Amino acid sequence: MFMKDWLLRLGLRFAHALLGLVSRLQVRILKLICRPAASIIGGPIQRVLVVKLDELGDLAIAVPFLKTLRAQLPSAYITVVVNQSIAGLLEGMSDVKVLPIDVKCSRLLRPLILPLRHYRFVQRHLSDCNFDLCFIPRVDADDRYATFLSYFTKAKRRISFSEKSTRRKATLNKSFDLLLTDAVPVTGVHHEAPANLLLLERIGISAQALHMPTSVPPRALTRANEILPADGTTYIAMCPTSGHSQLKQWGVRRFAELAKCLAAQDFKIVLFGGPADCALGEQIEVAAPGRVINMIGKTSLAELAALVSRCAVFFGNDAGPMHVASMIGVSTVAVFGSSCHHRFGPWAPSSTTLVRPISCSPCANHQKDRCKVCVHEKTLCMESISPDDAFTAITSLLQTTEASVS
Repeated sequence: MFMKDWLLRLGLRFAHALLGLVSRLQVRILKLICRPAASIIGGPIQRVLVVKLDELGDLAIAVPFLKTLRAQLPSAYITVVVNQSIAGLLEGMSDVKVLPIDVKCSRLLRPLILPLRHYRFVQRHLSDCNFDLCFIPRVDADDRYATFLSYFTKAKRRISFSEKSTRRKATLNKSFDLLLTDAVPVTGVHHEAPANLLLLERIGISAQALHMPTSVPPRALTRANEILPADGTTYIAMCPTSGHSQLKQWGVRRFAELAKCLAAQDFKIVLFGGPADCALGEQIEVAAPGRVINMIGKTSLAELAALVSRCAVFFGNDAGPMHVASMIGVSTVAVFGSSCHHRFGPWAPSSTTLVRPISCSPCANHQKDRCKVCVHEKTLCMESISPDDAFTAITSLLQTTEASVS
């Protein structure tokens, strides 16, 4: 087992080093053949581009940045380029233009395919936009080549976090800072939501975190009210998915036991997740017959947000839906183990993180490949959190919320 882990890590380090060399070469070539615009903005900021090509949770975490930008530049025309698979999350933001882009591609082929795809996208949709600013709100490594897309637009100022922000980013994104006009350094550990706001300081906007719950599209809200009627029932949202990592999974047995405890107190449980989580949902339904509304694999992202907004508390692992709950301001309880709750925990005004840190938490100093292999026979950090712990956290949060309302 030790030898297998060692070989895996050695292979990852070699692959990262190779990708770093490729990125440096790509940047040098790009700088030779494509000249950026001047970095001086001659007048008021009129046109702003935000490039956010990452996954669901990353986009949800970036929403406070988008809303702060909109509030501070009320007359600017703002365009947001996002991963087309999750563009529906921004359906309720009618005050920005959302452009979806296809970033689905084999990880090995991304260095070759995505830059070319981004160039064609810019020529087709953004070549005449003459952006004053382009922001890339991402601290971690730029796996989807958003920095290249930004450079292709020739925006006067291109602002993102430095390639030196994390160890992995420094390895994979060598020379990416050369494609920016403002490479913002990051020191210490910060939650991603307020950290993104640091980019705004470069244009004189205070990096004060503003929590403005995202509006839900009326169409999605109408369906949510039909599924979860306001009949006096208290709904608890529950999402057993663990995203891309099984080490983030609290365990379906624990979710089922928690659902049973909540049902005994007359709560109704609303399950969320993707099609791959259907088996998890079925096991939880069995534990609390008649008290579970299973919406796993049955909602769009806009409908997910609308349904979660009808719930009193959201409970789940460190995965995209948990960040959606925080985005819309729902009280949230999140279970953390392998990933860093300081950076990726819920940020809703009323929220709680369940974490039992051990000597190796978070995995591998929270690098991107942190959640692949556990050094223990089982995930001790997750298994030390009991259904009773979760039940207590949820009911305490409910009491706190009810007290603040009254």
